[in-house]
Amino acid sequence: MTGKKANKQLIQNNIMNKNQTHKKNNIKIKYNDVKEFLQKNPKIFKENPELFEFITPPSRSKDNLVDIQQYMVESLQNNISKLKDSNSELIFLAKENQKSQEKINNFVIEIIKTKSLDELTQFILYESEKLLGLDYVNLIFEETKNKKEYNFDKKIIFVRTKSLKPFIIENEYIFLSKTSKKNEFFFTNFSEKILSTAIIQLNLFNGSPAVFLVLGSKDSEHFDERQGTELLKFLRQCLNSHIQLWQNQ
Repeated sequence: MTGKKANKQLIQNNIMNKNQTHKKNNIKIKYNDVKEFLQKNPKIFKENPELFEFITPPSRSKDNLVDIQQYMVESLQNNISKLKDSNSELIFLAKENQKSQEKINNFVIEIIKTKSLDELTQFILYESEKLLGLDYVNLIFEETKNKKEYNFDKKIIFVRTKSLKPFIIENEYIFLSKTSKKNEFFFTNFSEKILSTAIIQLNLFNGSPAVFLVLGSKDSEHFDERQGTELLKFLRQCLNSHIQLWQNQ
């Protein structure tokens, strides 16, 4: 083989080897690799506009012309619209939280105004529904042999310990949920359907009977397990302190 032919063959072999290596490397590159690279290099197309030649933009063609700018603008507009929706939802939730805070604060003020345990009980059972904007408010007592001692009002319900066991949990005092078979027994004396509930375990007596303040709404979205419980914890602390204050007198 002559020198020229040998060099030509060597060049062809090098080209073939490079092509094969290039193909192998291409096989290893995955979609996530490309995505990660573009995320780390957001200016890649701005600094290297020639790369647009090798990409296929989303199809917005007319007469074989692609308007990449229009696509980018619409994409930004969609993102802005989503952000506006998210901000609107946050503003709505903030306003609802402020309303709830005002209701709880007014409730606590009325608790402080009461001058006896009987007056406090009457307020909780008969006046707090309207103040809190709810459809149901009641005190639920664990069934006990000496329930006459705790039968402050005919509206109060006494429930078997077996039914209350899931709610008598140490360090868990606030239960928010939709109404289900698990908690619907709290509303057996109520004619209308309660769809969401807040069940607050109070700490009024040493040991038994367990006592619960039960709040109910016909709105299924009023209480939800994803909601925060800070305001209800504050309400619970106020009730515990004030009821115990009247018990000790």
